[in-house]
Amino acid sequence: MSYNFSELDTLTNRLIDEEIGTYDLPYYIEPLLEGATLIDLLKAYLNDAITHKNASRIEYVIILAGALGEDKKLLSQYEKLLLEDWHHSHEDLVDIIESYGNTSNVATLQKAFNLSLPYMEYNHHYSFHRKLLYAILKLAPQQFAQIRKAVQGKLCSTLKKESFK
Repeated sequence: MSYNFSELDTLTNRLIDEEIGTYDLPYYIEPLLEGATLIDLLKAYLNDAITHKNASRIEYVIILAGALGEDKKLLSQYEKLLLEDWHHSHEDLVDIIESYGNTSNVATLQKAFNLSLPYMEYNHHYSFHRKLLYAILKLAPQQFAQIRKAVQGKLCSTLKKESFK
């Protein structure tokens, strides 16, 4: 099925600019479905963003899926996307995984400590690594101490000293 993703881009910009509200989205999205389901459209939109390495569109998918309450249905795609280094939505993806994930997502969160993200070097990956640690703590509290020890060498000095509860 062929979708017009530029219309979704425009719709998302209108949502961001508060020209339309979240409650209006279903009305505007329905004509774009062309007989498909909402989740099929969002998955296709996300896959197009990944295929073309379109970082802005990744942000748009996250915004639309969140506004429509469909984040959880994209969790497996978001988990794979977390380990890609060409976009700037890593912290948003960690938040979503933390909200909807479970212990099966912890291995991916741990792998994310190996990412070298130039856009996060300004604070030595502090905020990203902190989000990862809190997500791991929430999803797998019994594994937290072991994982924190395993990633200790990747953490900045400030984060090494922080306690997590």
